Amino acid sequence: MRRFDINVRTVMMTVIITVVMMSILLYAPSPFVVTKPGIAVSTESFITLEHGSQELHSDQSVTDQDSEKVDESDKGQLFLTAVLLETPNIWRSIGAMFKPSNNVNFKADVLGGASLEEYVATVTTMMKGSHQQALEAAYRYLDIEYSIQSQQVKVQQVNHLSSTTSSFKPGDHILAAVNQSDDQLPIQSIKELSAWLREQAVDGKIKKTTFIVERDNGQLPIELKDIKLDLQLSEEQMVAKALGVISFVEIKDIVPSDEQYKVSIATDNIGGPSAGLVFALTVIDKLSSGDLTKGKQIAATGTIDAAGNVGVIGGIVQKVYTTSKQGVDVFLVPKGNEKAAKRTLKSIDSEMQIIGVETLEEAIEVIASLQ
Repeated sequence: MRRFDINVRTVMMTVIITVVMMSILLYAPSPFVVTKPGIAVSTESFITLEHGSQELHSDQSVTDQDSEKVDESDKGQLFLTAVLLETPNIWRSIGAMFKPSNNVNFKADVLGGASLEEYVATVTTMMKGSHQQALEAAYRYLDIEYSIQSQQVKVQQVNHLSSTTSSFKPGDHILAAVNQSDDQLPIQSIKELSAWLREQAVDGKIKKTTFIVERDNGQLPIELKDIKLDLQLSEEQMVAKALGVISFVEIKDIVPSDEQYKVSIATDNIGGPSAGLVFALTVIDKLSSGDLTKGKQIAATGTIDAAGNVGVIGGIVQKVYTTSKQGVDVFLVPKGNEKAAKRTLKSIDSEMQIIGVETLEEAIEVIASLQ
């Protein structure tokens, strides 16, 4: 009988331990985030010529076909690719570790102390910046004159170690600054914000100030106290440090001198700066005669600056899986990501071609050389 009692207790303890462990694995908050293959979609629907779809910049050659009329059925496509970020339970996170297409990291390493909602706001704001850089790079390549009109200042990333962390949030649109006499100064650029802070400072310090921000379709005041200005820093660095923010993005309108070249880019549900290169290529394709893609399915990833320099991106392994599955012929990647991309491609035995580039001009030359 005693032996029977011991066996019952052993079974009960095993059941309890199993239930507790499964509850932890299935329902406890996970410390992990999983990066998975996401989407590869045509950029055609993201970029619009505001004055029609006709070929506009016919004097600019982008391929050896630009003197010919291209049959729409023979046209290729440019693809934007993005990864999928998930925060699964611990059980699914462990399972994800055994899939070579996934990358599992601690939340703190990816989100930097931000909530998932704040992280999404950050990368969405980054995407807005990539639109502007892509337009500038494309206009410069095509020798289209343009001007820049600053419109908004948005918080891109906040410092979670700062005392002002709980005040500003990623995506906050700084509408105005308010002095102690309740006078408001509308803010449209970092330069205006920097000048205003300098005017309010006494011996490099501001006792108290208020900002009006737009957040979640509403407006609210944010009051800061005892701000110290580091006048040795650049304007943007000084403002960021004073407000306890890591970075801002200026939302600008890139205005071509000839309005027929006006282009708009809209990406509602995609974040991050890595689509800069493919956006620039798409703008050039739309504003030029001929078919830049030469009838091929071409994906491209990489940040871009106004000078056309292409920068490295994250999630290259997942993007190789995605583009290969999509049936892409050529995948243009930043030179700094080329080795990892080709290593991944070899492991999945795909016929897709991967080519690393460092500039927008080089990317166009590579496409023009494709057979």
